[in-house]
Amino acid sequence: MQEALKAENLIHEYRTGKLRNRVLDGFSLSLAAGSFEALMGPSGSGKSTFLHLAAGLVSPVSGSILVGGEDIAAMSDSKAAAFRRRHIGVIYQDFNLAETLTARENILLPARLDGRKPDLDRLESLAERLGVSKALDRRPAALSGGERQRAAVARALYADPEVILADEPTGNLDIAAAHSLCELFSALHKTEKCAILLVTHDPVVAACADKVHFIKNGAVARSCDTCGDPAKVSSAYLETYK
Repeated sequence: MQEALKAENLIHEYRTGKLRNRVLDGFSLSLAAGSFEALMGPSGSGKSTFLHLAAGLVSPVSGSILVGGEDIAAMSDSKAAAFRRRHIGVIYQDFNLAETLTARENILLPARLDGRKPDLDRLESLAERLGVSKALDRRPAALSGGERQRAAVARALYADPEVILADEPTGNLDIAAAHSLCELFSALHKTEKCAILLVTHDPVVAACADKVHFIKNGAVARSCDTCGDPAKVSSAYLETYK
C-alpha cells in the first residue's frame, strides 16, 4: 500500500549553549494512505516534536520525512510552507484560529496565502459535514470550543491533503465535544481518503484510531492495533512505560 508519510531514522535535538537535549533518536514511522493512527507517549517524549518535523515547521538534525514521496525535511522554509499548505493539514490543541477573522475566512486563509481562488463549493460541503455551516460568519470568540475545533478541522481538510497531523486536538474540549471529534476523525479518514496521525496522551482518544504507536527514548518502541478498546491501549501504554 502506498505510504502517505514515511519518516526514517530521524534525529532531532534542542541546544542551549553547550547543552544538547536529544528528543528524537532514530525515530521511524510509516503511515499508509487513508490510514488512521495515533502516537502516544509521556510528556516530553517527542510526540509534538515529530509532528512539527512532519509538518515542515522545523528541520531535523538528520533523517528524512517523505510526504506523498516528497522529502519535506530537505526543503527550504519557504518551499516547506507552500508544500504544507497544499499537502498537509495541521490541527492544533489551541485551534490556532485568527481571532480577527471569521470561521469562513480562517478556513480559506491557507488558500488565500497560496494565491488560489477560493473553492466555495468545497467550503460549503465541508462546513455542512462538520456541522459549522451556521458558524461560518462568526469570529472564534463567538464560537464554542467544539465549533472552533471543527472550523480548524475544516481548514486542515480544505486543500484535500494527503496527511492530517492532529496535535492533542481534544485537549481543550469537554468530554462530549472530544467524543464527537473522535467520531468525526473516524469518519473523515474514510470519506476524505486522507491519512490521519493523531497525537494524544488519552487512551480513550487513541482508541478511536485503528493503530497506536508508543514513543520511548526518542523512537517508536511498540505499535499495536487498538481494536477500538481504550483498555487495550491503556494496558499497552503501561507495559511500554513500566
